[in-house]
Amino acid sequence: QHPALRRAMVAQSLLGLGFSAVWSTLAIWLHGAPFHLGAGAAGAFGLAGAAGAVAAPVFGRLADRHGSHAITLLGAGIAAVSFAAMPLALWLPPELRMVWLAATVLGFDLGFQSALVAHQTLIYSIDPGARSRLNAMLFVSMFSAMALGAALASLLFAEWGWVAVSAQATGAALLAALVRWLPVRSAAPQGA
Repeated sequence: QHPALRRAMVAQSLLGLGFSAVWSTLAIWLHGAPFHLGAGAAGAFGLAGAAGAVAAPVFGRLADRHGSHAITLLGAGIAAVSFAAMPLALWLPPELRMVWLAATVLGFDLGFQSALVAHQTLIYSIDPGARSRLNAMLFVSMFSAMALGAALASLLFAEWGWVAVSAQATGAALLAALVRWLPVRSAAPQGA
């Protein structure tokens, strides 16, 4: 019934697929060469990621001001660049690796969170009386994709390593950007 909702569900699910791919394998990657870090170090990256959640109200205001379409496209782009940049840490000097990784974790989390808030802003405008149902549909699709992303990333990591996981996440974010970039074919609310 609502093309804008379907589009938001697909785009946010793709971003969730990449997001969970990275988070579900990051600790394993950091445990091995060249990092040799424990689970506590991987958990510390969650602090960098938390900045995205803290910035959520800012993204909501930006979506109100510039439209959900622009913010979701921007978020997907930031996530794609951050996912693609993560493996470059392997070629950096040891003293820069953790800084680089923290910056890319912050980047993909900001991209994911900004798109999520903008998608929520968008779907809430579809039918204000059905916000809970619309939000539930967005989250069920996103969490389903996140489960798939984690499972796929585990297989990719075991077979081809971190670069394959990064490629999965980058590809998913680029597809999300494409979904947001393509023109809307039918009537949809402003900013769809």
